[in-house]
Amino acid sequence: MATTVSEFVDITVRGMLKRGVHTEADIQSSIKAVLLAADIGLKEDGVLLEDPMGDGSKRRIDIRFGQAIIETKRTLAQTDLIPPGVSGELMV
Repeated sequence: MATTVSEFVDITVRGMLKRGVHTEADIQSSIKAVLLAADIGLKEDGVLLEDPMGDGSKRRIDIRFGQAIIETKRTLAQTDLIPPGVSGELMV
């Protein structure tokens, strides 16, 4: 059982890696758990998952809290976000 936020984050991330997280929903849920565990004043209803954009489209924001958003991806290997020669795998 984690006793600090740092330990909770470590356990959560290592668990995701060990389980081989397969969906963006799993990643979003784990990130929400970390945000709520952190001592930053967020409440359960203040962290929204798959929040509609509000522009009439069917697009959604993966994670929204306050004025911040987080976009999640199952892997960065298939995007142009990573420069050539840099691994897209999370190292813990």
